[in-house]
Amino acid sequence: MAAMADDVKMTSMARKLIVRNWLDISRLRVRVTRGVIFVSGRIYKLTGGPSEREGDEAGLRKLDEDLHSVPGVRGVAYQLENWTREASGAWRKLGQKMTASAKRLQEMDRGDIG
Repeated sequence: MAAMADDVKMTSMARKLIVRNWLDISRLRVRVTRGVIFVSGRIYKLTGGPSEREGDEAGLRKLDEDLHSVPGVRGVAYQLENWTREASGAWRKLGQKMTASAKRLQEMDRGDIG
């Protein structure tokens, strides 16, 4: 029962952090199971111009850092409609080419560059 109560507290904290990052919580589903935060849905920022509404890589890195800082969290998993996380850890907006920084991280992971 204690684990379930902890999951409920972590869900509340995760939702607050999403809102503090100026993301529309109504477009995201957040749940915590055994200390793992699951975030699904669509990233949509409440600030900025129309071209900034779907967020950016820096904002997603900050959100991920914030969610990993929740006491007791064992991991964070994402299933987003408009962003994906590459194996290298870089974020890529779906429907767009990989950014230069994401390509470099991927090449470094594969050992293509030193």
